[in-house]
This record gives sequence, structure tokens and C-alpha cells, in this order.
Amino acid sequence: MKRVLLLLALLASCSPERDTCADVAKRLKTCGVDVSADLVCADRAATDAIAKQLDERGCDGIASDESGKIDPRICDLGGFQCPDPPTPAPSGAAPVHPIVFVGGIDATPIFDWNPHVIATLRAHGIDAQHAKLSAWASTEERAADLWSAIESLEGPVNLVCYAVGGIDCRFLASPRGLFADDKTTYARVKAKIASVTTIATPHKGTRVADAALSALQSGVANDILAALAGPSPLPPSDGALAKTLEALTVGAMADFDDRVPDSQGIVYQSYAGVSHVLGKGTDSRAEAACGTYFHHAGTRDRMNDLLLVTAPFAGAPSDGMISVESAKHGDFRGCIPADHYDVIGQIGHVARDPSTGFSDVSFYELIAADLAERGL
Repeated sequence: MKRVLLLLALLASCSPERDTCADVAKRLKTCGVDVSADLVCADRAATDAIAKQLDERGCDGIASDESGKIDPRICDLGGFQCPDPPTPAPSGAAPVHPIVFVGGIDATPIFDWNPHVIATLRAHGIDAQHAKLSAWASTEERAADLWSAIESLEGPVNLVCYAVGGIDCRFLASPRGLFADDKTTYARVKAKIASVTTIATPHKGTRVADAALSALQSGVANDILAALAGPSPLPPSDGALAKTLEALTVGAMADFDDRVPDSQGIVYQSYAGVSHVLGKGTDSRAEAACGTYFHHAGTRDRMNDLLLVTAPFAGAPSDGMISVESAKHGDFRGCIPADHYDVIGQIGHVARDPSTGFSDVSFYELIAADLAERGL
């Protein structure tokens, strides 16, 4: 009798219903919504409806409208609060000058700005451009790429720069940067850049770089490489990776700060991300470090699994890669509940975070509105 019951249990666990629940849970996680199959199974009709939406629209099927609000049935299936965005509602005002989004050191699609961020801003009347720089290149090379990308644009621009891209933006904008020996061209550069906003940029370096260098030298860098470069079909060579990492150590960035001052007349501001391993822990340190921390009390961002290997070296609080203290530069505007990928709408996100309510689109619309209010 016991064998019969065991067989029936095994058959039940392999039933089409169970498979559908597990499949939907897996697909939701790929789309940035982490939910267990057991919770998904709680409402078969809702599960089937969500499965159909995912079949028809891919990850777009989890959002109920263009604002990124998650289909409330998914919130019910996952047991999420699904709160509203924690950032203030943007006014909708468009900046005077175009916004140019500058990517980080890796150019693979999952580690670059999510296209829906720029597309949505454009749909709302904001002139948003995307500057894609050479991957795993030097600061000098990437700053030159950036100048090539913005030189022909009409009028000044507002640079919004992600991660290492923030270093490239600063190097281009500085009087002792890319054109330190070419005053004529630098005058054109300065006239072209109205503001530099950095997001999760390691201005003071990151000990993740030191740890990755050690791992690279010992030949066990696979996990850290995955966090830095992702599942790229063409990962950087060890030489290119090492060169990039060396420039991002705490010591190297201290030297950069000494050599490369900000430019008078250009607005500099910055934001940091805060995330938690498994979504656990306290936010008291983040609240103290951030000053302004856009979050709903009691909610925490759950860090992407790829970042679990880098988080111990990043320092706390951090986004899993860059500490809050390192991300501060110029006018520090505060923290958002997002890991190092969430801050640019990655990996796979097309909707608000179900736990924190963080919306990448709302955040960048807020930045756009703030630039507009400053006459930028």
C-alpha cells in the first residue's frame, strides 16, 4: 500500500498541472519576478492566464500597462505586496537638452540599458539617446567613443552614465581628461556637456576589482567574471579584464580623483543602489549612508544571484557590486532599492519590482523632470 501511495505522489508531482506551475515560475523569474512554483499553483486559472500572456507577449506579458505595473494576479500568485514606485511621481517635464544614456564596461544586451527605458522616455516626449561605447576598453578609448557619439548632436546634452560609464563621462568632461593637451577641442567639449549624472559608478573604486584580480591570477575567476561580464558569447580576454579591473581598484580611483578634477560650470550629481542578499537584513545602515533613501518601509530589494559572489567584497550597504560610499560624487541625490543590474532595468525586467515597487522608467523620468526643473 505504501508503494502505491508513493507512486501516486510521484505521478502527481509530474502532472501537467505541476509542470505548468514550475514552468510559469521559472519564466517569471527570468522576467525579474521571483516566485515559487508552490505559490503559483495556488490558483490554476490565474496561472493558466499568466502562462498565456507569457506565450503571447513574452516578458511584456507580466506588465498590465505601459507604466510597468505588474498584473495584479501575479502579485496574488507570488504573495507580493506589489507597492507603487518608491520614488516621487515625476512631473512629466522634459529637459531642455537631450539625455544621453552612457553604458557600462560591458556591451552585451543584458548588461546595457534596457531598451524599454529609452523607448518609454521617448514616447513621453523626452529626447533620449544611447551612447554605446567600446566594451572592455580603456577610459581614454571609451571617452573618445563618447565624444564621437555626442559631438554632432545639436546643443548641450545631459549625460546619464552607468557604472564604469560614469568614469568615462568624468574623464571626457574634465579639463585634465581626454583633451587636457587640446584646449580648443576641450572648449567644445565643455560647451557640449550641461550635466553628468552617474548611477552606481565606482568613484572611489571597488574591492570587487581587487578580489577579481586575485581570482583571475589564481585561475578561479569564473563566478566573478559571470557577475562582471555575464554570459557573453565573446567574454573579455584575461588581459583586457585585468587592465580594466586594475583601473577600478580603490588605489587607482584615488589617483584618478587627484588627476582628473571636475569642470566648473558642469552640474555633477550621483545616485547609488541598495540591495540585499536573499532580500534579508536591515536597512538602518543604508538609511544612514544614503541620506535620502527612496524606499517603502519594510521592503528590501532581493539581489540577483549573479551578484552573490561579489557582494561580500563590495562593502555594505551596496548594490552587490558598488558600495553607496563609492557611488557618491558631486551632488549625491540618494539611493534607490535596486541591485547593480536593476538600476538600468536589467536583468529581464519590464515591470516594477514586486517587492519594492521600484520602477526603472519612473526613476529616469524623475531624473528627466529634475533636470528640466534646473533648466537643463
